[in-house]
Amino acid sequence: MDNLAIAITEAVGNAILHGNRRDPEKLVGIHFWLDGVYLRIDVEDQGRGFDPDSLSDPLLPENLMKESGRGVFILKSLMDEIRFSFSPNGTVVHMALKVRDDAP
Repeated sequence: MDNLAIAITEAVGNAILHGNRRDPEKLVGIHFWLDGVYLRIDVEDQGRGFDPDSLSDPLLPENLMKESGRGVFILKSLMDEIRFSFSPNGTVVHMALKVRDDAP
């Protein structure tokens, strides 16, 4: 469950810093539910969103020493599923972690 804690911490941190731009008037929501096989987590902010396809590859030599730019890479590495939803009201990071192996 360490991966889960790290992923949630990263997603919430990104929502506060990058999504809401540290605006104390904006909220971050976290929703959890279990669908039988996966623990699903949504982290939502009230920011303008971003283009996930335009993010730099943190594994390229020119990015290895940068202090930031690894958040989405970390989420993709730790979770079984990750996707983003964007709307005028904000961004939602949808994550899922498989918690049962005995299900079909």
